[in-house]
Amino acid sequence: RSTFLERDPIGRLLAKLNDDARQDYEYDDGDRLLSIQRKQTDIGRKLGVTAEKLEFTYDLLGRLVKETTPQGALTYDYDPL
Repeated sequence: RSTFLERDPIGRLLAKLNDDARQDYEYDDGDRLLSIQRKQTDIGRKLGVTAEKLEFTYDLLGRLVKETTPQGALTYDYDPL
């Protein structure tokens, strides 16, 4: 099994490709990961790999506050300092 990685000029992961799927990574201007979208290949479709998107939400301080998937959302709360 082979895995290929695509990176942008500053080294951020843009895509990961293997036999069963391609995952695309999207970032905001602050280099925070906004989403990972998986798209199955023909082989992946035959193996039951599904397409899905994972999204990330951040607060004004840049802290992760929410992860959203097709199955639901996970939220994070932070204690004040």
